[in-house]
Amino acid sequence: MEALSIDIDARAGLDFMLKMTDLRKVSLMKLKALIVDDEYPARQELRYILSNFDSVEIVGEAANAHEALALIKALDYQVLFLDISMPGMSGLELGAAVQSLPKRPYIIFVTAHDEYAVSAFEVNAVDYLLKPVEPGRVKKALKKVFQISQETLVPEVVGYQEGLSAPENDK
Repeated sequence: MEALSIDIDARAGLDFMLKMTDLRKVSLMKLKALIVDDEYPARQELRYILSNFDSVEIVGEAANAHEALALIKALDYQVLFLDISMPGMSGLELGAAVQSLPKRPYIIFVTAHDEYAVSAFEVNAVDYLLKPVEPGRVKKALKKVFQISQETLVPEVVGYQEGLSAPENDK
């Protein structure tokens, strides 16, 4: 009977190690980013700032929210850098729209308008950056994204370990 218990412990340890490997991948992965802003110079500036972060890969840019929504549905972006004031659909409306997606990206609003901060966090924004964007603030926002992504994996690991029990015939 003890050998069976060791096998269960070994299997649990292996599963735990695999989950920890997943955690390391999250911290080492490159975030696939989409920049959404109707102003080309603003996209260009943000692209330049983000190019200095090894942890970010800019996979796309959109000049409006409708274009961005199509890109988000087509590709697996982990983070959106999203302006608020755009023609047509606003960044806040886009933020609300992505909440219903199965794999919704993290949202970092980048805007010149400080009055929309509360509304931004109502659509689950990770951070709210004011233009002109400072690289230090971008770094803090990216740290928040990585921290949140790691926290979403940890309960799964802990929950699995806490849920282990011996087979019925061992009790």
